[in-house]
Amino acid sequence: MDAAVMARTSSSFSRTCIRSRWELLAKIKSCYGRVKLRAVFDEGLCFGLLDPVSNIVAGVIIAGAVRIDPDPIISFPRQTRPDPIEDMNQRSLNGLVAFLAALFPYLTQAKAMWYLNKAELDPLVAARLIIQHRGMEQSFGFSSDTAVAAVEAALRCAAAAAQHPCPKQFVAGWKILSHSLDEVATLLSGTCVTVDPFITDILLNKPQPSIFSLDKSWDFASCRLLNLSPDLLGGGGGETIF
Repeated sequence: MDAAVMARTSSSFSRTCIRSRWELLAKIKSCYGRVKLRAVFDEGLCFGLLDPVSNIVAGVIIAGAVRIDPDPIISFPRQTRPDPIEDMNQRSLNGLVAFLAALFPYLTQAKAMWYLNKAELDPLVAARLIIQHRGMEQSFGFSSDTAVAAVEAALRCAAAAAQHPCPKQFVAGWKILSHSLDEVATLLSGTCVTVDPFITDILLNKPQPSIFSLDKSWDFASCRLLNLSPDLLGGGGGETIF
């Protein structure tokens, strides 16, 4: 390949990445616009075990209900940000990309953004698409100890990448909610979501489990995946664009 062709290819790749990033940021902004809460900034992020809007609200509830000693190595102090809205959008994007990169170490940032775009920001739907496109359904072991540990690590990495004030708190809260995800998903469904006292009660009164329960998370993600374009479900679609 000569230098001119390489330059055109590189330029096209850069434009594609920039367009993908702006599309994702626009979708993230739309998600925050659907959340009817006052205290969204810092802890309300698009990634978690449910859809992006539910994840935002769950993050806020976790921050208000879960008390845990912060990990000084990966905790971030609260700070005044010049544009908190744009900052929150970018932090959610950073976390979403980090979540997929932690689950799939050989996934490039460009491919991670492509999958997130096609999955409408939904982190577990994007993960299921990757698994399907790579033919990993039989080997991934959605409920295996390895997969559970990988998802926990991915959530912690995502929280750190998004500069959550206390990633340890974020992961602990989702670990509790994962064991009552049927009820939590129902209460957080809908367009105008607000803090529900039942979810707060789960976080305050349920004992801290030792591991995540991910069966429902993957099941719900499978259902949401069915709402995507049928062209995405045939396999391989995301592996040939970059």
